[in-house]
Amino acid sequence: MTGFRVTQEFLTNSRLELTKSIESTDVEFNQPLEITAYPLNDTLDLELRLTGNATGLPIPGDGTTRDASGAGELETLTFANPQWGTTPYTVGVLNTEGTRGKFLLEANSENPDNNSAASAPQIGNLVGSQTYNGFVGRSDRTDWYNFRLPSDSQVSVKLTGLEDNADLELYESNGSTLILRSRNGGTGDENIDTTLDAGNYLVKVSSNDLTANLPDNEGASTKYSLNLTQESLDDGGGGGGVDPITGVPVYRFFNTFTGTHFYTADNNEAEFVRDNLTAYNYEGPSFAGANNGTPDGDPVYRFYNTFTGTHFYTISDTEADFVRQNLPAYRDEGIAYQAFDTQEADAIPLYRFYNTVTGSHFYTPDATERDVVDRMLPAYNYEGVGYYVYDLEDVGDVSLA
Repeated sequence: MTGFRVTQEFLTNSRLELTKSIESTDVEFNQPLEITAYPLNDTLDLELRLTGNATGLPIPGDGTTRDASGAGELETLTFANPQWGTTPYTVGVLNTEGTRGKFLLEANSENPDNNSAASAPQIGNLVGSQTYNGFVGRSDRTDWYNFRLPSDSQVSVKLTGLEDNADLELYESNGSTLILRSRNGGTGDENIDTTLDAGNYLVKVSSNDLTANLPDNEGASTKYSLNLTQESLDDGGGGGGVDPITGVPVYRFFNTFTGTHFYTADNNEAEFVRDNLTAYNYEGPSFAGANNGTPDGDPVYRFYNTFTGTHFYTISDTEADFVRQNLPAYRDEGIAYQAFDTQEADAIPLYRFYNTVTGSHFYTPDATERDVVDRMLPAYNYEGVGYYVYDLEDVGDVSLA
């Protein structure tokens, strides 16, 4: 969901090449790279060149340029498997000799699932504040985000850092019932502040071509930062707070393709995985996380390893920051649920193992299972207590319907 846009101009009729480096920070790791050049008049005829240090670049013809469309028509290159180094790629835009004028160049890289409400990637439980960087434009009109509120909350959604005009919309989980929208002009921030019941919601970011701010032939495109902030509402009564022993069930699945386990506290996500992803065997609720607002509760962060197809969970802010800053293969999927980093009343330990063969982690609250894994599976290195959670016996019947 990241990318960039630039506008440049060919000032002479001579054949020239204007270049732009594509930094690894400009795009999303392990997602397809799409480059599109739009001539901003009817006579400019463009060509595209993509060079870099990886094999399999999408270069047809003579191995250097692409010119599939005529004057006034866009040119596009898509590279399905970028391999990012420090500055591995350079995109060149060339003009056919005898043509000149301005053009708009866009590069974007994203999980294509975020282009529709139905397949919007899950952020998970929204607790506190989370920020996502993205890009929308002619080649990527919309970005969708799906988040869950475990409790009734005050929610703030902000769109900042705009280079051109973009809109912000908040929807019910069906993706068609609009709750609120923000459509300020130009590059001004977009803001939505509202109170929402517990449940799933969708945020849509889209380019607004009707009031484009930059001279790109009425085709808005811009980077952006999307910030979502949640604050739980008091349920009344003096000191407020919640009864900690109510718990949020965390469901466990076994992925038969990767030989690893997946955990989610999102009931909708659990039902979707159970009903649609045949590689995932549903093993039932494993333990319970804490409710939002539970005293001393801390967020458990979830990361998706785009190389191995496995997930990693940690309550440590330091460990989470290290993953974000140093392991680009791990996509930050936000907060999975709440737990405790130290022993609290009524909480039990969640044991953590590292699989030296797959590079994945395994988590269990069951001391017997811990001992079996430790004794019988030598590839699993026991790492001790990951954090503390609630026993399912304390939260009642939490099985999926």
